[in-house]
Amino acid sequence: MKVIQLQEQILDNSLLRNDISSTLLSYIEDGEEVVFSVKRGKEEKELCLKLQRKCSDVLATGSYFVGIDWIKENELALQVSPKMNDTFEIDYVRMLNDAMCEEENHQHLKDLITIKFDKPSIRINQKQDLLSIFLITEYLNLLQQIVKKGLKKSYYIVEENLSNKVKGRIVIEKNIHKNLMRGNITDNVCSYQVYDIDSPENQILKKALCFCIKQLDIYSFSVDISCLKEKVRIVSPYFKNVSDNVSIKKIKSFKTNPIYKDYMRAVEIAKLLLKRYSYNITNIGKTEIFIPPFWIDMSKLFELYVFHHLRRVFTVKNEITYYIFRSIPVHFPAAY
Repeated sequence: MKVIQLQEQILDNSLLRNDISSTLLSYIEDGEEVVFSVKRGKEEKELCLKLQRKCSDVLATGSYFVGIDWIKENELALQVSPKMNDTFEIDYVRMLNDAMCEEENHQHLKDLITIKFDKPSIRINQKQDLLSIFLITEYLNLLQQIVKKGLKKSYYIVEENLSNKVKGRIVIEKNIHKNLMRGNITDNVCSYQVYDIDSPENQILKKALCFCIKQLDIYSFSVDISCLKEKVRIVSPYFKNVSDNVSIKKIKSFKTNPIYKDYMRAVEIAKLLLKRYSYNITNIGKTEIFIPPFWIDMSKLFELYVFHHLRRVFTVKNEITYYIFRSIPVHFPAAY
């Protein structure tokens, strides 16, 4: 399996280098186009990248997307990395952190990242993993917003084998097998309700937080993660009394209450993070990793970033509003 490397914002019909073109020739017929896009709404699609073969040349038209996807599954993949400004890569982690400081931006995160879990994962070097650091940055900012208000308490069912007492109702079948058949006639397997923070949704958030903490150590040599480490320091104490012992089945099937929008988005990102690592923390830290195809909308990231900084200058309520308008492509200056 091979991965071709390109940079974001390729000009319309740019001629690719000979070495890249020669690799692509056997996968694209003469005159054929290969288009990578993401869905926006029920029918609308947005171009991420287009490749077109003309004889022995391959022309590319890029957009404001970075990511990785298959040209031919399990054989050839293509990765688009953030563009370079004066030989330095765009600091996308700082941009996302700044954007997430604006609470209203949390309502506009949909479609910032598109992950294609229905396709096979792609093997890449750990240092090329843009997806994880994006998800971690977004997730830690959402957690910080949640803990400012305090972790939400809720009712949940606890099943416990109690000694010399009964609480709630006795789970008869389990009590027979666990206690009565073993002669423990004074013990009872009971099921009862608890109102506390150690609820399934907080357990999912805690489990994803543990994944983030372990993964951040991997990025410390390639990305400035000091701001993320600080967020971990802030949010971790709030989860001290929350267990991370939650089953994969419960994670996959858990449904959030739409009334709590902050929680709904945070649990959604937590599930994406855990799914990205196949729910196994031992998959973190390897030199080579497997990652699902994904695309990140850098133009939207730039919009959110600018919106935050405009809000800091124009502080009157509703003086600056975020308006989504994508019926025509919008091009931003090269120096964002």
